[in-house]
Amino acid sequence: MNILAKVLVFLSIFPTLAAANSSVLTVVLGDEHTPPYEVIHPEQPPGGFHIELIRTVAAQLDLAVEFVALPWPRALHSMQTGSADAISFASKTRQRQHYIDYREDNLLSQTQSYFMQRKDQPSRYDGNLPSVAPYRIGVQQDYAYGAPFDTADYLNKQSVQTVSQLISMLNMRRLDLAIISRVSYLAQLQSGQADNIQLLQPAVARVNNYIGFSKRSANAKLVEPFTAAMRAFKQSLAFARLKEKYHISDLIAADTQVAHHGQARR
Repeated sequence: MNILAKVLVFLSIFPTLAAANSSVLTVVLGDEHTPPYEVIHPEQPPGGFHIELIRTVAAQLDLAVEFVALPWPRALHSMQTGSADAISFASKTRQRQHYIDYREDNLLSQTQSYFMQRKDQPSRYDGNLPSVAPYRIGVQQDYAYGAPFDTADYLNKQSVQTVSQLISMLNMRRLDLAIISRVSYLAQLQSGQADNIQLLQPAVARVNNYIGFSKRSANAKLVEPFTAAMRAFKQSLAFARLKEKYHISDLIAADTQVAHHGQARR
């Protein structure tokens, strides 16, 4: 049974949801360049693996998709209010689950979080979170970096809006460390913004990233047919080809290929 046939069977079982297939799905995303997953440049439509995957799955339901790039706190707020239907590149936290509907079939990618610091300083991280307790650690507002770090309330975390601010504050020695995903770091490195900054091994955490649906949106019921379509698409040859196009294996981008796609866009 092909992808479309599987989706049509699902919609025949849930006829009230079939009526929603002419809707526009509004998907919010962060406004930072994170190739190959989400490629964002000013005055250009968003692209990348997540964007193409979501569009392809939505097309199986005759759904048009409107992507809206926002600062991450505003993107999350739109999910809380229901003004957006879904959010891309969202990891799962206990707080977010109050207003975002996560389904495992809607996994988009996996990323890893790392500490970063200036290259001219000795490593401040030995693989154990308590080792960084004496230091000022920069984080981006409302970002989730994985439960081990997110729940470590004893750490001195200082919040900023953008990854550029994290790097700037490290360079000005206003921060000792900052935490970042590897794909975000590589995008900054390619742009020349992180030449004096290094990642510290090992990774702090691995994070699963989803397209999640707002529980408060008027289109909240779209989560069921979309999840069915996503499940079916992931079993197809087209999905394998899409991963190959972006050099992604098991929803994890190869490090060398992330930098290659950086010229294209989060």
